[in-house]
Amino acid sequence: MSDKISMLSYTQWTEKSREVPFKSSKCGSGIGDGEEKLSHELGIPINGQNSPFDISIELNGVETKCDIKKLDAQDDFNTGKDGRDALRPIKTKIAAIIQLSEDFAKNVIFTPDEQATLTYIQNTSPDEVAVGTLNKFAECLKILSSKRNAMVSSLPNITIPFTIYNEPIEVSIPDYYNLCKKIGLKPRPDLHPYIETLETLEKMGHPYIDNPDNFKEDINSLVSKLFTNTKIIIVHEQKGYIILEDISRIKFLRITRGNPRFKVIF
Repeated sequence: MSDKISMLSYTQWTEKSREVPFKSSKCGSGIGDGEEKLSHELGIPINGQNSPFDISIELNGVETKCDIKKLDAQDDFNTGKDGRDALRPIKTKIAAIIQLSEDFAKNVIFTPDEQATLTYIQNTSPDEVAVGTLNKFAECLKILSSKRNAMVSSLPNITIPFTIYNEPIEVSIPDYYNLCKKIGLKPRPDLHPYIETLETLEKMGHPYIDNPDNFKEDINSLVSKLFTNTKIIIVHEQKGYIILEDISRIKFLRITRGNPRFKVIF
């Protein structure tokens, strides 16, 4: 573990847990390294694998759920079921972007450099996304969004009357085309020269293409979703433990085996 960790103040192990080994003696029970030792220090039992959190302690007069983590080599840690659940909607959107990259990687509307970027993420699994690949995803989304905006701008700047639930409305050409597809109506004949463009725009219907910044925002929002109400207690074999109340020190790192992985910034 990095020596940078000493920049935060540890509470050292005391006589309360001196006879308790740091390494877990309960393999397969869901109780990890340092948890039994911390339990003896605080005089509070560990909840075990059937609980959504490891331990409950009083912080600033409030009973608070906590997860206990021994950091790995990059000062990082994994999350369990709650992390997988919070990540799942983002993974679904990532899978859709991978599919779009396969659909468009050889499309002549993209430059060779853009095609190369789209090709890069084709063999990516939503369950295994490294830091560099996350950046490539963001780059792909900007390419797709820019191309989509250019294609929309190439269409006539008009609105088309349409009736929904007996209510007349005015819609853009792409929205009109999508509504026609949805209800099985043939588009107006004067739009036939734009059908190929409209079909491509329909394929590009994705919230991260509409707004590429939402990708990183959704990723970064995992910290507040997971750690606002459940705090992290860092345990270290020699140094003791830290109750990490400042969640701004926790940053999303990557996706590993379908779980979001986080790094603690010291």
